[in-house]
Amino acid sequence: MAYVERLPWWAAQWLADGFDGTAVRELAGLDASDPHEIHDLIPGAFKDMAIPIPTSLDAAQTVFHNIARRFTTGTLNERDVAREVQQICMLNGHPASFAQLPLGELDTVHDEWEGPYGRPPTELKALIHQKCTEHLTPTTPPPYARYPVPRTGEIGRTLETAGETRPPAQRPGEPRH
Repeated sequence: MAYVERLPWWAAQWLADGFDGTAVRELAGLDASDPHEIHDLIPGAFKDMAIPIPTSLDAAQTVFHNIARRFTTGTLNERDVAREVQQICMLNGHPASFAQLPLGELDTVHDEWEGPYGRPPTELKALIHQKCTEHLTPTTPPPYARYPVPRTGEIGRTLETAGETRPPAQRPGEPRH
């Protein structure tokens, strides 16, 4: 779900935020020319920072939460929401599990908007508004709102804004509270 070419930059941000480890340092030192090498270092970098690898559903929930927040703040319009949701679903092979999330139900709405066979735009806009509202009113925050992310950049905006509160990040070697 992430743009692989941005991961070295994010790793540099993680280092700047005090998260260290061999894989994080190696990742931060790469450029975007070898996405396979970047991809291979991701599990080790997450292990260095004591972050479990998210499931596709957990990652989708977090990203969808961010999309819904960006819609409610006016950063995205209804068509943008439909396009971004469809891209995320498409990149992950349109898993049925995403449909259990409010925004996951919008997987095909972008096609309706662009094609001659869809519902009227006013109905699509109302549906997107409803699903964004539903997505922002879960009983618990997105699962990855509590893990360390850079304070700046796309991933920071995506994950830090996903949850209203999160405990201070644990630095490697610090005791767990």
